[in-house]
Parts: sequence; C-alpha cells; structure tokens
Amino acid sequence: MSERTKGGNVILEQVLVPRTVEPGEPFEVEAKVSNGAGIINPWDKDHCRKPGATGPDGASGYSIEVVFEVDGETRVSGPTCIRKTAFGKRTNTYSKTFTAPSYGGSVDVEAYVRLPGSGKETGKMSQTVTVSSDDVEETDPPADDDDTGDGNDNDGDDDNGGNNPLAGIFPFLFPDGGGGGGLNALVGVLVLLAIAWMLDSGSDIAG
Repeated sequence: MSERTKGGNVILEQVLVPRTVEPGEPFEVEAKVSNGAGIINPWDKDHCRKPGATGPDGASGYSIEVVFEVDGETRVSGPTCIRKTAFGKRTNTYSKTFTAPSYGGSVDVEAYVRLPGSGKETGKMSQTVTVSSDDVEETDPPADDDDTGDGNDNDGDDDNGGNNPLAGIFPFLFPDGGGGGGLNALVGVLVLLAIAWMLDSGSDIAG
C-alpha cells in the first residue's frame, strides 16, 4: 500500500530493508518515490527544475525530501527534484545507511516524503529489521563411552579359573585356550594322572 500527497501525484511506493543484519553492522534503507504529475504550475511552492535542463517538457518537477527514521535516528535524503513525465510516472530510489545496534532484537524503520516548499507530507511506511547473529554456539562433543568400559572386561580370562596352563602343552585337548573353568580343570587333573601312571609303568618295565 502506497502513501500519497500533492493531490496524489507524489507517491511513496515502497520502503525496502534487509530482513536480518548482524549486530553493529551497517545496513541500507531504500525508498521508492514516484511523481505522477503531468503538468506542474511553475509558481507552485514545490516546483523545481532540473539544473541545466532546457525546454518545458520533462524539466519541471517537485522538490522533495525523503525522511528515514530508524530506532530514533533521523536522516534526510534531499531536497532533490523528482521530475514529471509526459505520460505515466517517474520513479526514483533514495537511500540512507544506518548502523544496527550492538545487541540482538529488532529495529523499527519508518520513511515518508515531505515537500519543504509547502510542508506537505505523505503518510509513513514502516518495516522491521531483525538484528541477529548467524554464529552458532559450539557445544562440547559427547563423552566417548569406549574409554569407560562396561565393567565386564576381564582381558580374556574366565571368571571360573582363567586359562588352563596345560593348554600350551596339549592344545588339541583345549581348543578354547583352557578357559572352560571347572571342566577344563578336571580334564587337566586326569591328564596329569595319566602321565604319572605312564611314567610309573615305564619305570617298572625298565626295572
């Protein structure tokens, strides 16, 4: 929705702002203003003429100022002469640069057009700029569970007695490394008894 003055001929068409800005960073506010007058009385208080222009067609215009208000700060573009056209309307863009506050939040932006000769003004158009940093706070990585263990590690030893020492001597009897607990211990005892019997029998034969 536009704002108008001077019989609807001076038109504030649009106010443009960035959607977001970084805290403390500069940003630009633009206003598009049109002059739709086909004829301007040379004795009009707001009449102006482009410097150096010759001839009546397109040289005359309205003297305007574009007022920007951002968070209590006011800046003015102009006065400048926005010329008429023979048909349709002429649109110019005016801008001012502001600095975002150092804190996050939002900034209210307003703009309007005034004619200093007659004091006429358009209504105000408003926009909002969000002040927000794109930086994402880094978080510590999750703890590595591999370093804590699950409390069940026994470095390969069986809880029922550990590796059987006979596994190294008779690996074919203990394919699991002798970690079978009571059963492997019993087998070990029987093997030792058999060896002792064989040695004892051998000594009797030799005698």
